[in-house]
Amino acid sequence: MAFDTETNSLDTKTAKMVGFSFAHTEDTGYYVPLNHSYLGVGEQISYEEAQKAINVLFDRKIVGHNLKF
Repeated sequence: MAFDTETNSLDTKTAKMVGFSFAHTEDTGYYVPLNHSYLGVGEQISYEEAQKAINVLFDRKIVGHNLKF
């Protein structure tokens, strides 16, 4: 499983998550927008729903890079 967060800043103290991406196979990946704001943006899931989905990953052994961010 590959997982990455997208934020609106590189400052770890002020950054807000705007989306995350993940892939569970070699040739298929997904992007989940959370907090994009621009003209014509579609419906996005809430932070609460995203947190539930992400927490499922952390029920397993995780090896990662820059996970604290």
